[in-house]
Amino acid sequence: MALLLYAYARGNRSSRGLERACWEDVAFKVITSMRTPDHSTIAEFRRRHERDIAELFDDVLGLCREAGLVSVGVITIDGTKIKANASMDQNRSYRELVTIIAGSYAARPAPPSRYASVKRSRSIASTAPSTVHTR
Repeated sequence: MALLLYAYARGNRSSRGLERACWEDVAFKVITSMRTPDHSTIAEFRRRHERDIAELFDDVLGLCREAGLVSVGVITIDGTKIKANASMDQNRSYRELVTIIAGSYAARPAPPSRYASVKRSRSIASTAPSTVHTR
């Protein structure tokens, strides 16, 4: 269980990643007493003790919230798939985008007279890159 807690805290959730860390990382070696569990053993342990692990993490999260270390909330992810028109003739290179943007700034109309007294230290067109670096 200590192995999972430490691995989750470090952002390592993969069974194969945990096995690799037990071979390579000194902290993981200390936790496992120099024994390296197989990735299938780790995965089976998670599956068998899923409910207990979830309760433990709820308890730990509650303690962290009480201590003021985290704010607890609900996170949702929208998995909506939207059909898009990504045809090749609509794609632009970085150079083309810079040209389009610089052209649109140059073609802007002058500001109304009520803003004429406001001085700009730097115009937007001057911030457009003068040279284009592509990969």
